[in-house]
Amino acid sequence: MDRPARPQPEDRLEILLSATIFLMSAYARGDRSPRLAHAVLRYLELLADRADAAGVLGATCEQAADQWASLASGGTPPRPRTGASKRNGWRRWLRLVVDNDAGPREPDPTTP
Repeated sequence: MDRPARPQPEDRLEILLSATIFLMSAYARGDRSPRLAHAVLRYLELLADRADAAGVLGATCEQAADQWASLASGGTPPRPRTGASKRNGWRRWLRLVVDNDAGPREPDPTTP
């Protein structure tokens, strides 16, 4: 009997992302154990550290990992950011998207 082929490196990112979404949906369905939250956190950290997940995906996973860390430790979800702090987070995320599409840009004098 033939052994199944090992996933190729380009497939592993998709598998890891699919597994992360599956674990997140299990958490949302009601299995809110710190152990499951820790598994989600670990997968998000793995995604954020992958070279082929650079840019927007890596930054999104890194930010999500920060939020899942409190759930993994048995805490409650962090309160959502508001006001200028929230806007600055979105600006950084949008800058990643724009910078990846348009190449180098001049620094924005309104942001620190």
